[in-house]
Amino acid sequence: MNKQLEKPIVQALSFFVIALVLAMILWPLFDILMCSLITHGEFKYTVADYIIEPITFSAVMTVVLYIMRYFHKQAAKQVESNKKATKNSKQ
Repeated sequence: MNKQLEKPIVQALSFFVIALVLAMILWPLFDILMCSLITHGEFKYTVADYIIEPITFSAVMTVVLYIMRYFHKQAAKQVESNKKATKNSKQ
């Protein structure tokens, strides 16, 4: 794997950009489908709905992903230290 992609900041930024692009594409498409198939309402494109909300969604998802990643790494370190402690105590 590329050493540049192993850095957490680069991973976070790349995840944010990918999630943002997907949200900006899929969010309006889903709303168009909802308006045309289910609610039969008029579709109105607004900056708040289709620019600000995907940015907020991407930022929140990035933060949640990296908080989960941090706690997963901490738990893995704890398990590894417990394994070493039980291995040393058996000897």
